Amino acid sequence: MNLGKIKYIFLISFGSVFFSCSPTKYIPEGEYLLENYKIKADNNEVLSFEIDDYVKQKPNKRILGVPVYARIYNLVDPVKEEKREEKRRPKEEALNRKRLAKGKDPKEKAYLTRWLRKIGEEPVIYSQVLTRNTSKQIETLLANNGYYDAKVSDSVKFFDKRASVNYFIQSGKPYTIRYFKDSIPDKKIAYIVHEYLKEHPVKSGKIVVGDELAGIRADITQLLLIKGYFKFSNQYILFEIDTIGKNHQADITLIVKDPVTTDPAGNNIEITHEQYAFDNFYIYPDYQPENIIHQTKKREIIYDTISVDKHTFILVDTKNRYKSSVLTQGLLTKHDSLYNSQKVQQTFRYYGFLSNFRLINIKFDEKVGTNDSLKSLDTHIRLTPSTQQSFTVELEGNYTAGKYGMGTNLNYQHLNLFGGAEIFNLQFKVELNNQDPGVIVENSYFNETEYGVNASILFPKLISPFKLKRIYQNVFPKTNFSAGYHFWYNSNYRRTVFSTIYGYRWKTNEKSGHDLNPLEFNMVRLTNMSPKYLQDILKTNQFQEKYDHIILNSSYTFTYNTQDVKRKKDFIYLRSSSEAAGNILNLIYRLINPAKMGAGDYQREVYQIIADSDSSITDADVDYYVDSLNNALPSFYTMFNLPYAQYFKTEIDFRYYDIKTEKEELVYRINPGIIFPYGNSFYSPQEKQFFLGGASSMRAWQARTLGPGSYSDTVQVYQYGDIKLEMNIEYRFKMFWIIEGALFADAGNIWSIGKYEKNESKVFRFNRFYKEIALGAGFGTRFDFSFFIIRFDFGLKIYNPALSEGNRWINSEFYKGKNWTFNFGIGYPF
Repeated sequence: MNLGKIKYIFLISFGSVFFSCSPTKYIPEGEYLLENYKIKADNNEVLSFEIDDYVKQKPNKRILGVPVYARIYNLVDPVKEEKREEKRRPKEEALNRKRLAKGKDPKEKAYLTRWLRKIGEEPVIYSQVLTRNTSKQIETLLANNGYYDAKVSDSVKFFDKRASVNYFIQSGKPYTIRYFKDSIPDKKIAYIVHEYLKEHPVKSGKIVVGDELAGIRADITQLLLIKGYFKFSNQYILFEIDTIGKNHQADITLIVKDPVTTDPAGNNIEITHEQYAFDNFYIYPDYQPENIIHQTKKREIIYDTISVDKHTFILVDTKNRYKSSVLTQGLLTKHDSLYNSQKVQQTFRYYGFLSNFRLINIKFDEKVGTNDSLKSLDTHIRLTPSTQQSFTVELEGNYTAGKYGMGTNLNYQHLNLFGGAEIFNLQFKVELNNQDPGVIVENSYFNETEYGVNASILFPKLISPFKLKRIYQNVFPKTNFSAGYHFWYNSNYRRTVFSTIYGYRWKTNEKSGHDLNPLEFNMVRLTNMSPKYLQDILKTNQFQEKYDHIILNSSYTFTYNTQDVKRKKDFIYLRSSSEAAGNILNLIYRLINPAKMGAGDYQREVYQIIADSDSSITDADVDYYVDSLNNALPSFYTMFNLPYAQYFKTEIDFRYYDIKTEKEELVYRINPGIIFPYGNSFYSPQEKQFFLGGASSMRAWQARTLGPGSYSDTVQVYQYGDIKLEMNIEYRFKMFWIIEGALFADAGNIWSIGKYEKNESKVFRFNRFYKEIALGAGFGTRFDFSFFIIRFDFGLKIYNPALSEGNRWINSEFYKGKNWTFNFGIGYPF
């Protein structure tokens, strides 16, 4: 089945669900479908209080204004379905009795009508009770924001078996703070609270907002937990708000109560809050909860105790596989120091950051200290190790321009390789492709083979010639070493790439992450090149970017993510990366000042290969070509007889996730980047350049086929550029079952900036770049299997800058199959 048929089948199926079966079809007489609701107010400021969250009854979910889920639900006649269920239930119950007798769980049989009712959404019937409750909830919300006199009224309009509800808010005048004071009998706590209030004063004249008072309550609670008050909780903090006779003003009193206990006579008495100090630390690196649960008299768990110091002990059940240093470096507290909940959380983060333990539990045992005014805590850190060694096999498939490819990755992982919680990864890769390796080649399957091996080891500490213990304690960095070798073989060349990385990664908090690689080394070599391939890369001015070179660079990446996995709310994602290459080498070479190699001399060997295959090219032609290049292009230094690259590259990936409802979200992305060659390079190395198209960027184009600029050529299939500008917007919505839908629009292009670029259509120019921004749009489906997502996207070229001006916008010819691109992907595109 070709792409055109798939497209029309999808559109017809999509349309039939949208426009069939009215959601009011089976609503009983006297009841009404809730069509919509509106909220109005005499003061527009109160409409910013997220009132929608307090509406008790909302209309059915819609896609493009159509209640799709209610329409799916109404594809089934409820009366007929009930009769079917009456026949089904006895058979199912009998079947499940047999299953239960065999120790199996009950099972529900699958029927199409039952499935449609499950994935659909029952039409929402207007309820007067829920409408009244909504009005009361909105009044509560307004009171929490200082509008104590607010009143909410509601009304409803009925039409064509539908109901439309209106809520009107009379906000009244908000109450403001006249005076703020506190009442704290405990002098130590009073001092701590007063210091807090000096830094965070509650000013007169502000509106009384309940959430802000709750924030003060939470801050003080957290501050006291940091100051040693182990048993303190927010239940001890109260606010008294007095508004009587104060003309919309309020006097607020902050109260911190003392705990209450019972004396020997049974009377309730108040006592002061107690501070606690850390005493002994016990670490269990091989703790197994199931052993505790299932232990019997035959096997009593006895731990071997390893003493690290007078107050730190490691308790081992079987064998101590971890070095003491890696287990204790996460302890940011010391014996006799005050209890600090923040330090406890950092300790918890440390053991999680090791990635060696699947369960982490920190428990405290209270005991009486030597000082009557200070109690002590023994800390028990129970760590359940993850599986130490694992082996996985990954299968891959790709599809481009009607051709298929396949590959496999064999991955081996070892946790705690040397006893220091190191993570060792070894990957072997084999890939068989029929995609064009940069130029048009023979049209046959699997005309390119790739073999690769990569090894990396991650140390949970900072390996550096400098002592940076303070930094270590705050951010728990990891040090990464990796090395890889890849080999490509096809009918045009043999390509080998050797790479190695030395770097660090750390997180300053839950939202911010950093990757710093002081040293990255890459060496690219091409051999056995065919004359045809060499002619193509010379003709398309791609020689310098593709041919042999060395890259010695440093890079830094900053990641910021505000997503809260526990709460569905708007968040942003930012990834900013920069790298510089060749500067150290260039400084050294300038000092020793060796001879440079001319661009023509560097290409003499490859041009001689072309000449040997073409009798019309003489040795004089070769010399002329070499001399011309030497005069036209700058010379450069070499390392191991290979030019080293010198450039600066930076890229930003910014995304905003606008969560509309539980089933809808809008995602925006802007992704600019630039690479600027200089010094020893007049072209950027191709593997560091940008490209667009494919499953995760400009989805109306195949990977690496868009740009640069308005360039269009069939000789050079894959395109790369020095400047990238891309913008995307995607509307994602749940459809039914595990199926999600998406509508998207993409805009962007790449350009060249090299002053030696011969093709003007590729070059970035301020006076025309906006005319070369490609536009694509489309739709897609996703299958959400929880642990991974399979994605299918259909993209249509709306504006194609590769065409001649005047013919770039969409027209009837654009609907031909070649203007639609099908993409398959794993996970979301961004």
